Amino acid sequence: MKVLFVTRLFSGLESTAKSSKWTPTGVPTIYKIIERIANSPIQLTLIWTAKDIYSSWSEKNNLRLDIEGLNADVYVLSGGKKYPEFFGHKLRLIFRELKHIFFTLRMYRELKPDLIYIDNANIYVGALLARFTKTPVVFRVMGVYPSMKNVLSSNRLIHKLMFWCYSSPYRSVICTQDGSGVEQWLGAAISDSVPTHVLVNGVDLVPENANTNTFSGINSSKTVFLFVGKLTAAKGAMEFLKGFIVLQEKHPGKVHALIIGTGELSGELDQQVKINNIENDVTIMSHLPHSKIMEAYKISDVYVSLNRFGNLSVANLEAMKSGMCVVFPKSQLDSFVDLATDELIPVDAVVRINSTDDIDDLTKALECLHLNPDQQKKYRIKMTKVASFIPSWNERIENEFNILNQLLEDL
Repeated sequence: MKVLFVTRLFSGLESTAKSSKWTPTGVPTIYKIIERIANSPIQLTLIWTAKDIYSSWSEKNNLRLDIEGLNADVYVLSGGKKYPEFFGHKLRLIFRELKHIFFTLRMYRELKPDLIYIDNANIYVGALLARFTKTPVVFRVMGVYPSMKNVLSSNRLIHKLMFWCYSSPYRSVICTQDGSGVEQWLGAAISDSVPTHVLVNGVDLVPENANTNTFSGINSSKTVFLFVGKLTAAKGAMEFLKGFIVLQEKHPGKVHALIIGTGELSGELDQQVKINNIENDVTIMSHLPHSKIMEAYKISDVYVSLNRFGNLSVANLEAMKSGMCVVFPKSQLDSFVDLATDELIPVDAVVRINSTDDIDDLTKALECLHLNPDQQKKYRIKMTKVASFIPSWNERIENEFNILNQLLEDL
């Protein structure tokens, strides 16, 4: 059996593309299912498409790679940087998409795959293959972003085209449950005749004795508040720091913020730390190995997530599985964000603040937890029990692989 697997070139796959060695970072749902298929009797062909805004890939030509440690044929398609700047952004984007579409269609004709697995970044060619070929197409959705929700109610021509793509006759749709309101979106965007599967991501905890000296500079007598994720507006990184600054002013020398991640707000966060003279109270770290991030959960007292678009991310699931005391925003009825989170996590198992932007409520919650270690303990005990809904990565990937394998067996 042959599978054609088409996704964008995630930043976590760029190191592999550059070194020709299988060293993925990030996007575990993608690289782990790639590994599972590659280690099966299935013949796997990968196409990674560079979508410029999401990628630093600078190659101007398509590449065919032999990846050491991965049993698959790999093609990396260049992005809009291939075309001269005087084309302008929109024209470069159009040419890039057409190139990606035609290359994928050519590979389809040459390979004659039994199954096609394609992600949202390649939705146009995915729709063409689903509508105009007999080969089963699996559409992979990595959570639902606001732009995808806008498609449902917009009259713009591009949005009507995208709705046409989403409503194509896929053989199956597999969607990550990240709290972004995926069930409501699937019900409105995907054809009723298409089976959908909503899967929570997995977590593998490191052994209890896996200690490092990475965080030895953090005073363990302080209450440590942990933030893990991209340092962007969508993740609420600046709101977290603002709330902590207010808390630190009330309790100087008693609290510490540990921030792990990189992103567009990195420089601004560093600047705020210096302006407020709290270098000894804030630690900002980036590019940590997964094992060390897991260690951060163990040395921290309270985990804070302010994600505007859903709070069932991998980092959050890891914090939950680690039995942490967790703080995050209440669900958003108007956008369906975190309604699924409410169903999975009882009210008394996590501290919910009004919203990402409510700095006062955030500060009050953090202060209450700082002053009441017993409350932290109660939340940790409850979260440890609740987190049983989170599968191991092996269970999570095996579930997805079985969906694909069943489609192949049904041919």
